[in-house]
Amino acid sequence: MQKGEWSVSYKAFPFSRRVVATRYRGVVRKLVLDFKYGYSRAIAQDLSRVMCDFLLSSKITYPKGTVLVPVPMYWHKENTRGFNQVAEMGKLVAQKMNWDYYPDLLIKDKPTASQAKLDKSARLRNLSGSFRYNPGSRIKCGMTAPLVLFDDVVTTGTTLKEAGMVLRQAGFKNLQALALSG
Repeated sequence: MQKGEWSVSYKAFPFSRRVVATRYRGVVRKLVLDFKYGYSRAIAQDLSRVMCDFLLSSKITYPKGTVLVPVPMYWHKENTRGFNQVAEMGKLVAQKMNWDYYPDLLIKDKPTASQAKLDKSARLRNLSGSFRYNPGSRIKCGMTAPLVLFDDVVTTGTTLKEAGMVLRQAGFKNLQALALSG
């Protein structure tokens, strides 16, 4: 996958824009894997810098009031790991880009197998129905500013698609997707 905007074959893909900052290989791949599976929270600084450097140097603009929402993890997996790497990185990206940050807008309330080990059709089945909108979040549907759903790695786009469809069904209209690598 090339960096920049990406396209996918989903007809129902809920985003007006899909952006990926880097390719998932080399140093970025090693950092992402160390971050996720080596439980090294400090790597969030480096990866968020890569993301922000890309955003600031690209011609891709986001208006004032942009909201970043990280893809959530199932509570047990997050407790086992000690953190959600996407939320850790997303918080830093939002701060550096001067965006609002709402980590509680989505909830993953169903345990699923790791997407990395599944083929495309199994990924679709694996995540089906695993996300839900949190009506108790401080942000309410109907907002006009872009809501940017953020993930660390995108391959087939299944995770972002499933989470985005939940937000679309909850009434959010201006949805965009952003990923560190793909």
